[in-house]
Amino acid sequence: MTENPEERIKITYLTPINDDKSQVIAIFGCYIARQDLYFSKMKLIQKRDGGMFIAPPSEKYVDPKTGQDAYGNFFWFGPKNAPMFQEMALESIKAYCGRKGLPYPPKSHGGAANASYEPSNDQIDYPGF
Repeated sequence: MTENPEERIKITYLTPINDDKSQVIAIFGCYIARQDLYFSKMKLIQKRDGGMFIAPPSEKYVDPKTGQDAYGNFFWFGPKNAPMFQEMALESIKAYCGRKGLPYPPKSHGGAANASYEPSNDQIDYPGF
């Protein structure tokens, strides 16, 4: 029996983004039961080569050294956990889209009216993160 990816990282909501000028294709939240840790406003980003990755929320600021706009993440995973989180979160988003009948990748057609928002406080135990 294959494990459901959402048993490892539970997607709590996912809102597709309809902006052809942005590489952000969805904003989502997730829950990692093993660490009892919730994340909100995570970004699903489509790279120019078609691949996807997860980015944490960030804020724009002016770099004092260069005077240019820059972005700083609110949090990040270190080199031991980052690849595992990326893989598991992408698998969970794909499973979530399948369960909700959303296309994958979840590019929106019509903006917030088509968003899928289902907050969840489900506690899921799984062996390791």
